[in-house]
Amino acid sequence: MAEHRFAVLIDGENISPRFLGPILAEINRSGEIILTRVYGDWTEPHMRGWKDLLQSHPVRPIQQFRYGENASDGALIMDAIEIVSTNRNPVNAFCIVSSDSDFYSLALRLREHGMYVTGIGREGTKSILVRSCNRFIYLENLGFSTTTKVEEVGEQASPGRVPVEDIVRRAYEASDEDSDGWLLLAHLGQSIRRDNPDFDPRSYNYTNLLDILRSYPEVFEVRSNEKTPPVFWMRLIPEHE
Repeated sequence: MAEHRFAVLIDGENISPRFLGPILAEINRSGEIILTRVYGDWTEPHMRGWKDLLQSHPVRPIQQFRYGENASDGALIMDAIEIVSTNRNPVNAFCIVSSDSDFYSLALRLREHGMYVTGIGREGTKSILVRSCNRFIYLENLGFSTTTKVEEVGEQASPGRVPVEDIVRRAYEASDEDSDGWLLLAHLGQSIRRDNPDFDPRSYNYTNLLDILRSYPEVFEVRSNEKTPPVFWMRLIPEHE
């Protein structure tokens, strides 16, 4: 699979500048950032925090006067379509940073053009935007939180979230394992993400998917080969099928 080359488009009037460093670090783990733009009315006092970051981060500010309620949103959308249409940049992925669900149609349009779309926003972002992205990351999982998270490993971070064991089980059952029931861990992750774009082990206070499986030794079995780094497989223990 080709490495993702991201255009990172940030709704500066919807996202706090304190998230910029963690956002860029997160996307850098998923691929290469080709360009980063922050949209807003830079003449307004509330954009001052963004101005202070321009000298320390490779970010291009995009000025959009408030001629309408969603003027900055419109500028972001037009830029995204232009990037796709002109193909002047070696971009094959987008990161839309906003909790505004109005961007769901942009996410869908970008995917129609073969782009991989990551969304980043606050917990509570409407599901229509979350499910329009290939992947959605909550800001609260990047080291900042506006609510108190449960610190004990394995506990759910917010009420009402689907139990992680159920998510893993459903993804496993929807996948094509081998004759002995073994499934590549990477394929399990892909299966989970197809139905749950916002799935993130950090939401359950785990580091990664492997940690989740190892926390349920009575339900899931894990094995690996002798390579470096090792390749992992998992399966549902037969009595739990």
